[in-house]
Amino acid sequence: MFMINIKIKHLYIILCIFGFFLPYSQLIPIIMECNFGFHMMINQLFASRISTLFALDLFVTATVFFVFVIYEGVKLKIKYLWIVFIASILVGISLGFPLFLYMRERNFEKNLE
Repeated sequence: MFMINIKIKHLYIILCIFGFFLPYSQLIPIIMECNFGFHMMINQLFASRISTLFALDLFVTATVFFVFVIYEGVKLKIKYLWIVFIASILVGISLGFPLFLYMRERNFEKNLE
């Protein structure tokens, strides 16, 4: 099996990059098509049962994620948790989750020193 010698916190940063660029590669064309119309984007989001399923699943996932971030962040005394919330709201959980895991890993390393 091929193994790469990489620290997990560096992997989380790579996942943050993917978590930013992949969603935005689809969001920017959607915004251009909708002429920045938020109402039209919401209509398209709930246009079919399958898209509604994914939207509702994402809302539940985001809620659980925010509860997890608050709980873990306070318990571990992780600084700057607000950055995770801003990243998650402006981009998505695809950025917020690996960013939180990176911050958590850095906190673990810092506490070991």
